[in-house]
Amino acid sequence: MRQLLSTLSLVGLLQLVPNIAFAQEKFSTEKTSNPIAQVVAAKVMTNYPDGQFYPERLLSRAELASIMVKAFHLEKRQAVTKENVKVTDVASSNPAFNDIQIVLKTDIMKGYRGNLFFPNQRITRAEALAIFAQAYGVFQFPDESVK
Repeated sequence: MRQLLSTLSLVGLLQLVPNIAFAQEKFSTEKTSNPIAQVVAAKVMTNYPDGQFYPERLLSRAELASIMVKAFHLEKRQAVTKENVKVTDVASSNPAFNDIQIVLKTDIMKGYRGNLFFPNQRITRAEALAIFAQAYGVFQFPDESVK
């Protein structure tokens, strides 16, 4: 399992996104099978200012929060109406503030001790995959069942 997780690339993970998170009609007219082009066309992610995508780069927690909101339309979930979660390391002026609030309110992502989110912390592919599964609603088996 560790070997499988270590070989997953961000692009490989994003290949799942059109099948999992997006309405199929967004991709039915897409002429390319390139997952990067599909994700950029759907405006879930964008290229860097130099026009390159850099799939090998790790995402920050704030970047992943924004992707999750866009990919799964989390802003439409009922939990979003809850009161904002206090996170001391994310100012309301942070461009990802609203997306971070949405993933916290919907329990797609969690904060850390002392109400911290660590928005600039890089996230591993394994963590990203677990967060995708959480957003998608993958059932978690009890430890006894797994054993």
